[in-house]
Amino acid sequence: MIAAMAAGQPASAAEKTILHVAHENGAFAFELYQALRAGDGNLFFSPYSISTAFAMMYGGARGETAQQMGKTLHFDLPQAEFHAAFGKLQAHVAALSNKDAVTLALANSLWLNPSFTLTDAFTALVEQAYGANLFFVDFMQQPEESHAQINAWVAEQTRQKIAELLKSGDVNSDTRVVLANAIYFQANWRDAFDEKQTWNAPFWISNDEQIETPTMQQTGAFEYGETDDMQILALPYAGESVYLVILLPREPDGLADIEAQMSMKRVMEWLRLTQKQKVVVALPKFA
Repeated sequence: MIAAMAAGQPASAAEKTILHVAHENGAFAFELYQALRAGDGNLFFSPYSISTAFAMMYGGARGETAQQMGKTLHFDLPQAEFHAAFGKLQAHVAALSNKDAVTLALANSLWLNPSFTLTDAFTALVEQAYGANLFFVDFMQQPEESHAQINAWVAEQTRQKIAELLKSGDVNSDTRVVLANAIYFQANWRDAFDEKQTWNAPFWISNDEQIETPTMQQTGAFEYGETDDMQILALPYAGESVYLVILLPREPDGLADIEAQMSMKRVMEWLRLTQKQKVVVALPKFA
């Protein structure tokens, strides 16, 4: 996304500000990844969703709270300039979606107890910069019904992929406001994998254990690079505005070393090593 925005004519001052916000969001994403990766099992999360939700909260923060949020989340511009740029970044991301190949839906909402009031300035900010919808629900008298309404909204925004964001008890009579963010992504590959070219192949699930898993395969021209420790592949979705970037360790026990190096700066350096060339691609099958 950053590369696409930077291509073509020299960036204007406004475009440079948007690029700066995008870059700092990336820096936060990798810092958060470093904090979360120590847990057990697989890790899947949307740092852009997290940045967006906190950006809306940041719009209502002042003083030391705003300073601490800005430092942690890489929100390093004055409030007005930051939210204007983030709003345009949101519009750019939404524009990547098209009906034929890529669906990238972003949705933000605020759920308020009627007794909880927002300033007109904050309401205007979240509506105009973030396209947030405001809903009023009775958390105090009907917490379970309120939590069901929020879950239904999230399910609708994510095409029923996230049916139960909030569990029973997450919302109670003490709740006054809930800020919800939903993101949905569905896309076709630029170069579709042929189902007939899928067969079982070994896949390492730990440093010393491998399993046989259905593996889809194809040969084509893709952005590819490598280092002494890993291979780097950027697989384009249809339209070539969105890519899946894969970092593959050369050794079964090499993943931890690569993860430890991951930062916005380092990943951008790795991507600059790629160039279009003929590549034999083999990936575990996923929907």
